[in-house]
Amino acid sequence: FVIARARLAAPGSAIAAAAADLPPGLHVSDNALFGVCGDSRALSILELWQQRDGSETVVTPAQFAQFIHSSRHS
Repeated sequence: FVIARARLAAPGSAIAAAAADLPPGLHVSDNALFGVCGDSRALSILELWQQRDGSETVVTPAQFAQFIHSSRHS
């Protein structure tokens, strides 16, 4: 996956609150993609790409949630 566009989440925002107790990595909450950094700050991910067979496709929050779910249960 490639984070194509992102913005640092403002302190006190819904994304920052959702990220508060999560480990670093990519997450989905309320149909929004966000990343938790190693310093516990959060990025609101505006566009996520998946690279496959030399091309890139945009990944929706629902698609990423399905990917996470299937990865954990395979």
